[in-house]
Amino acid sequence: MSIGDGEWRLWREGEPFPQRFTGRFEDGGDTIVGRWEKAEDGTSYETDFDLIYRKVS
Repeated sequence: MSIGDGEWRLWREGEPFPQRFTGRFEDGGDTIVGRWEKAEDGTSYETDFDLIYRKVS
């Protein structure tokens, strides 16, 4: 995992397939816009799903 330059990144190698997440901090940190990707063949990543986290006040 890494956080820096307005991005949050997570990744996982191994079975059943590699995955990675990239999220951008927006709205002063109150929103994270992100995407999970997977590589079912072990090398070619494709979008699994997009998401948006929002802080609720």
